[in-house]
Amino acid sequence: MKFEKNYIRTQLMQLGCTDEESPITFTGRYKYTESKDYITLTTIRIYKRDMGKQKTICDHINLKKSSIPHYINFNSSVHNRKVYFVGQVILYEHYGYLRAGIQLVDKPNEIIMWFADSQLNFNKLKYQ
Repeated sequence: MKFEKNYIRTQLMQLGCTDEESPITFTGRYKYTESKDYITLTTIRIYKRDMGKQKTICDHINLKKSSIPHYINFNSSVHNRKVYFVGQVILYEHYGYLRAGIQLVDKPNEIIMWFADSQLNFNKLKYQ
C-alpha cells in the first residue's frame, strides 16, 4: 500500500521492533531542498558491509539540521549524493498516526554521518 510505504513507514517501524543491533548504519540519498530546518534523505536502506545492496525500507526521512554533525555540509552541490549515517529507529505520533523515523545517534567524538567515497577505509569506522 503506497500510503503506508510513504507515510507510516511500516518496514522502518518493524525494524524498530526487532532484535537488530542498535545503533544501525543506514544509507540514503541527499535531496537538496530550500528548508532552513530539515534535510531530506531518500531511498533509506540498512548498510551491511558484507551483504551487498539491501532492500529499501523507507522512501524518505527528514532530519533536523540542528542534529547534523558540523563537519558535514549539505547544500545544492551535493544533491543526490549517497550518505551513510548512524541512527536508531524512533516512533512518534504525527497528525494522529503512529509513525517511524530515524534519529541520529548522539556521539560527539565519533563520525556518525559521511558521504560515499571510494577512497574511504571502512575498516576504520566503528559502525558498519
